[in-house]
Amino acid sequence: MEILLIDSILRSILVGSLFTLIGIGVTQTVAVTKIFNFAHGELVTIGAYVACLITKFIYYPLNLPIAIISSFIVPALIILLIDEVVFKPLTRKGATSLMLMVASFAVSLGLRYSLYIITTSQRLLTIMSEISLRTIYTIGDGRITNLFLWAVPVTLASVLLLEFLFLSTKSGKAMRAVAENVSLARATGINVDYIRRLTWIISGGLAGIAGAFWSIYTQTNPEIGWVILLRGFAASTVGGYYSFFGTIVGGYLVGLSENLIMDLINRFFGISIMYKPVLTFALMISFLLFKPTGLVLEDVNLAKILKKIYLYWGK
Repeated sequence: MEILLIDSILRSILVGSLFTLIGIGVTQTVAVTKIFNFAHGELVTIGAYVACLITKFIYYPLNLPIAIISSFIVPALIILLIDEVVFKPLTRKGATSLMLMVASFAVSLGLRYSLYIITTSQRLLTIMSEISLRTIYTIGDGRITNLFLWAVPVTLASVLLLEFLFLSTKSGKAMRAVAENVSLARATGINVDYIRRLTWIISGGLAGIAGAFWSIYTQTNPEIGWVILLRGFAASTVGGYYSFFGTIVGGYLVGLSENLIMDLINRFFGISIMYKPVLTFALMISFLLFKPTGLVLEDVNLAKILKKIYLYWGK
């Protein structure tokens, strides 16, 4: 029993990291632009396709680093273009958050079926990354894979970099000001358009990186981003669509729910693991009903915590 749980825990950490990358982008977009962007899932899909194609033409050991960088850049540029063509003009015309959400849904469908047309014509409808999933270490029956050793550190590094950006740079502080009150931020001289573009770049890029890792975990097709978008929104719901650290907790909670908890339910009650999305819905609804503000952990300064740890061990 204990050995079986190890594999579930490791899978929970792995997929929780990917859900966290997606959720952080959702939270950042909602907080700064006030848009519930359903096209975020398609950015994940685009990142997955870019990574798969890169690994077909570039070989080990450069294929994965180049794939990650490319999967950050391409979705970031695409969502910047979408903002300039769709979201920003609608915002200038006074569109409400509901109208922008509907527009994002339309953009999502447009991107998804464009991917269908392109991938079908090029015989790439369903593809696999050339990077295979390999076991590096074993702990009991649990496997630490090459994907685990990439995805988890990259997620933690992204969290620390975002922590540094938001708390220690002018752009980060301006981003927080825009999230609090865009009109007041503009009145104080903050370049709101620049902050908006920076937000899209980060959120789109992180979604693309999540897609790159997901392409190693499973097959890539035009639906994968839409399928896992629910998990990103669930993670953001735990953070109240504002708290980045709450979103991080949410990402790992979703990972635990769909792996460790689902495995236990399957083992003791015989319920198929195909019903694991129900647990994600239950998590979202529970927070919306009982904790709609989410887990607000913005007062947790990871940089200060790490500094204290360093000073303690340095004695």
